[in-house]
Amino acid sequence: MAATITRAGTVLHPSVVLGWPLTRTGRSVVHPILNTASVEVTVRPAGPRSGTLDTLWPDQATATAAFNALATAGAPWVWVVPGAAGSPLTAHVLDASIAQAEETGGRWVVSTTVQEVTP
Repeated sequence: MAATITRAGTVLHPSVVLGWPLTRTGRSVVHPILNTASVEVTVRPAGPRSGTLDTLWPDQATATAAFNALATAGAPWVWVVPGAAGSPLTAHVLDASIAQAEETGGRWVVSTTVQEVTP
């Protein structure tokens, strides 16, 4: 099964998903106690996953179309990446940035910084 990225009838099919590293930020709070070596801790669950999704596209036109689609505001994109942790059906929105760069052999990479959301 190939990777797919979908939203409201739009389906993107990258040639390859090059990277899918996601992290979760801890949200517990450590409170130092004045004049002691002790701390109090407010334990909170980790936040939602975020990270960068790097996808490979066969040519500049396809990469540019994906770049433009992913940069468009709207409902979250649903990423299905076979064999990846958190897949299938993880919903993400564009977080900080999106970039497009040429690779060897005329292929193009689109790197998208994403934030997990509840679909």
